[in-house]
Amino acid sequence: MKRYTSLLPGNPPGGCTAETRNTHVNCSLVTQVVPEIYDPETDSTIALENARKHHNTFPRVYPVQTGKNAKDWKVALIGEASPNSLEKDANGKPILGRPLLSVARQYDPYTYTGKTYLLDVKAAKADSRRNTPAENYYQLVDQAKNAHNFGAGAQLWETDDKGHGVSQKIVLFGGDCGGTDADPVPETCARDLIETIDFQDSSPKYKQSNAKLYLPVQQNNTTVLPDGKVLISGGVVSGRGPWVNSCHLQLYDPQTDTIETLVDRKIAGHDHSTIALLPDGTVALLGGNATDLHGDEQHTDLGIAVAQLYMPPYFFKGGTRPEIKDAPEEISYHRRFNIQLSEGAGSIKSVALIAFGPITHNWDWGKRYVKLWFEQQKDKLLVQAPAFPGLAVPMHYMLFVVDDKGIPSVAKLIQLKGTPAS
Repeated sequence: MKRYTSLLPGNPPGGCTAETRNTHVNCSLVTQVVPEIYDPETDSTIALENARKHHNTFPRVYPVQTGKNAKDWKVALIGEASPNSLEKDANGKPILGRPLLSVARQYDPYTYTGKTYLLDVKAAKADSRRNTPAENYYQLVDQAKNAHNFGAGAQLWETDDKGHGVSQKIVLFGGDCGGTDADPVPETCARDLIETIDFQDSSPKYKQSNAKLYLPVQQNNTTVLPDGKVLISGGVVSGRGPWVNSCHLQLYDPQTDTIETLVDRKIAGHDHSTIALLPDGTVALLGGNATDLHGDEQHTDLGIAVAQLYMPPYFFKGGTRPEIKDAPEEISYHRRFNIQLSEGAGSIKSVALIAFGPITHNWDWGKRYVKLWFEQQKDKLLVQAPAFPGLAVPMHYMLFVVDDKGIPSVAKLIQLKGTPAS
């Protein structure tokens, strides 16, 4: 079944080429409404035709743990195309993946809502009618006030002494609700809004933060720091030109629900930039849209291609950094492991796994922060690994310890693997 060619009338039979792109629908953004499962062992995919949904162009997708067993997991998806921005069939039903013809050639011709779902991937895969188009296996959880399209996000997880979930929070920063150049008011939702949803709750609901972003933006980026705070970078205020940029770094503290404005880094970045936490605790900021950034009289170097390293505030607290002298290279689900610290490391406040993963187009899928339960005996820590892949998927992580002054260690590279307890 072909799903990668626009369904709009007049699209060239052979698909999209440089010659046809300007006279037909913007072919590079034909929306894929069918989720697929990739199997790396067989290098093959399985299409879930029975679980169609029209999400944002760059969707937010998060595995979450939904119970106390290894198989109790689903996939959270945030954002959905508004029916008002879709063509209708003869019965008046919205056609997924087909924008209104009046705006079909716009960059992203849809408006979006903040509807948030849990997708039961296992049930959809097991369905004998898996290849029959349908919109099944989605559970509506809640609706965010802002769709957070092209906005930043952060994943803040915490586990207990059994490795089970204490919290599974997703925090969303700014972004828009879609719209096109043809709309009278392209963006009507508050782009300085911060919202949080905790999938550990029995009935997850969005909570609006009392804190606001320094400027109302989209195309901003985030990374979670070793101390659990969230560093926010860049963004654009006016999304369709002339460009008005946000160049300040900001620091969000989820414990106090407050935000602090930091240094003006002179470069906004936008959707083609990236941000990455490095093992030594510094943050790399790279890339951006040079052609969009020229002409800002306040920031004349915006269009210069440059990489920057940022040192967060914990580098300037004073005192000696805790040091991980020894830790395993591999850890297993549900099991405990030891960390040996350098002599006289002092009191440790937190231990966390932080997943690797650069960002593009403001995605934050893989960059999960997982705060782990631990006990300390002098210079030795006994740490509980996550119990299930729904809390932390099997991969390599940076392992950080943070002392009672808020100063992090240099990370130890560690791999989470193994078969979780049933």
